Order: sequence, then structure tokens, then C-alpha cells
Amino acid sequence: AEELGAQDTDLVLSFNSILLDLCISGTTENIFSHLNIPYCSYLLDHPAYHLQRLNHVYNSLTVACVDASHVPFVEKVFSHKAFYLPHAACSVKEEEIPLLERPMKIFFAGTYVDPLVHLKTFKNLGPDMQDVLGCILERAEHLPADPLMDIILEEMQAYVEDEGWSEIDYCDSVFSPLDRFIRCSRRIKVLDVLTRAGIEVVLCGEGWGKSPFAR
Repeated sequence: AEELGAQDTDLVLSFNSILLDLCISGTTENIFSHLNIPYCSYLLDHPAYHLQRLNHVYNSLTVACVDASHVPFVEKVFSHKAFYLPHAACSVKEEEIPLLERPMKIFFAGTYVDPLVHLKTFKNLGPDMQDVLGCILERAEHLPADPLMDIILEEMQAYVEDEGWSEIDYCDSVFSPLDRFIRCSRRIKVLDVLTRAGIEVVLCGEGWGKSPFAR
């Protein structure tokens, strides 16, 4: 803390809240709040994935969100200041090469996981809750542009009778596994469409040897 405080630090910029939970040795006091150093966390995932770090009081924290729908979630659920900061992009200065003339058609970097793996956490739930999850997945399938968390909260609010429920209750237990299931499923569907169209895709990442696209 003394070394950091001795430096002329205008801002700490972190991706996905890395080091946000750093405390002064021997205490539970946040080091950035103690030193009054502005800390900006640029979240590249939904804030629900960072529940353990964000669910605390930080006097110096501001959250940058890669999706505009994440801003009100951070402000309401965690009571932190937040703003929208989309992914940066660059323009192609040279003339674009037509897809069919490119030596590598599409390069896909990502991990393969069987989508059903993420649904195992729900297998012991009662039939009513299973129906609710089914409704959530059906809406997410037909309304892919709608934020998944908004769909979950609307469906759960209609299902849960306890008025003391909180959005935080569903971050780990419902949102995370459903979000991973949907992303893995969409990933497979997109690749299936590309391969059926005869477009070459170069896959890079773990698990693809167990996928339907393994050769």
C-alpha cells in the first residue's frame, strides 16, 4: 500500500476486475478505496460472472461494460457507477479480399464443450422449475437479441412468490449455466451452417476433438 500510495497514480484500469479485491495486509480494507485511487474495471463478460468481486462496497470503483444492457444491471444490483464502452474496432485500409479467394476462409478460436454439460446442475430440480427453465430457453431461442438476464428475471419474478428475492440469487444458480449452454449451442449451430455451406473453417481451441466437427 505504501509503495502504491507513493506513486503518482491517476487511475487503475483493470480487465474483468482483476485485483479489485486486493486488501491492505492484515485487514479487509480495500487498498484502492484506502488510497482513494480511481479504479475502472472493464468487464468483457456479463457482470453476473464477477459476482464475488462486485458484490462489495468500493468507494473508488467505476465499471465499464461491453454491453449497454449490463450498465443498469451493475447500477441496480451492485450499486456501482457504470458506463457503456463497446469493443474497439479498426477499419481495413487495403481492399478487402473476397471470401472465396482467401487462403484461410474463417478462423474460429474458442473452446468446445458439449452444451448439455451445463444443464446437469438443473437435473434434480422439481417439475415446476424445469418448466420455468424451459420457458427461459424458448424465449432466448426466439429472441436472441434480448438480454438473457432480463428474460430470466421476468420469468423468475412470475414464478417466485417470495418478495425478498434478489437478482444476485440467480447469477450463479441460473444465469451462468444457462448462458454457457446457449453460447455453446449457438456456436455449434453457426459452425454447422458454415460447414454445410461448404465454407472452410479453421478451428483452434480445446475440446474440438470431441466435437461433431472432429475429423
